[in-house]
Amino acid sequence: MENVEVLLGSEAVEKFKGEGTAIEQQAVALAVVDEVTRAEASDMSLLAKAFKKKVKEKFAPAKAAADKAHIAICALENETIAPADRVIKILDGKANVYLLEQERIQNEKQAKIDAETKRREDAERERLLKLAVKQAENGKAEKAEETLQRAEDVYIPPPILPSAEKRVVTETGSTSSRKDFDLAIVNSHEVIQAIAAGKIPFGVARHDVAKNEIRITGGQLKEFAKMQQVGGSLPVIPGCRLVEKFTFSGRSK
Repeated sequence: MENVEVLLGSEAVEKFKGEGTAIEQQAVALAVVDEVTRAEASDMSLLAKAFKKKVKEKFAPAKAAADKAHIAICALENETIAPADRVIKILDGKANVYLLEQERIQNEKQAKIDAETKRREDAERERLLKLAVKQAENGKAEKAEETLQRAEDVYIPPPILPSAEKRVVTETGSTSSRKDFDLAIVNSHEVIQAIAAGKIPFGVARHDVAKNEIRITGGQLKEFAKMQQVGGSLPVIPGCRLVEKFTFSGRSK
C-alpha cells in the first residue's frame, strides 16, 4: 500500500481520501424529506460520481504502468524458469517410457502365469473327469457325481505380480505417478457421425452459432473416454487416437 501511495503521491491520495470521506458524511447526514432535499441528494450523487471519475483518472496511469510491469515480470519469470520446465518435461518423458515398458514386461509375465494356471486347472479337471468315469464304471455313481462337481469347481488362484511403485521417496522429496492417456481427434467428421448415431454424447460438442460450426470439446470427450474404460484397457472412441501415458506430481522437502 505504501508503494502505491508513493507512486500516486501521498498528498494526492490523502486529499482523495478526505474528499471521499466528506462526501460520505454529508450523504449519511442528509435526510430526504421533500423536493429540496431530494434535489440536494441528486446533486450529491452526481458529485460522488464525478469524484469517482476523477479518482479513476488519477489511478489510470499507475494501473497501466502496473499492468505493463506485470507483463514484463511474468515474461522474465517464464524465461528464467524455462530450463526447469524443459528438465521436468524431459525427465517425466523418460520416466514415462520406463514405466510403460515395465508395465508391458509385467503384463507379459502375468499372461504367462495366467496361462500356466489355466493349464494346471485343465489338467486337474481332466484328471477328475477320468476319475469320475472310473468311479461310474465301478458302480460308484454317488462318488462319480461328487467328483464331477469337483471337476466343475476346479479353481487355482493365479499369483498376482506386484505392480511398480507409484511413489518414489528420496532425500529431496517425493514423486507420485498416475496412469492416464492423451486423446487426440484425428477425424472430426467421424466424431460428429458418432455423436449423430448416439455413440458419443452430444454434450462433447458445441454449436458455434456465429460461424454455424460444430466444435468438439476435447476435455469433455476425454472425460467420456474415461467413463468407457474397462479395467486398464483403453476404449475405442470413433475418430480419436488414445495413447497411454503416466503423469507425475511431486513435492520437494
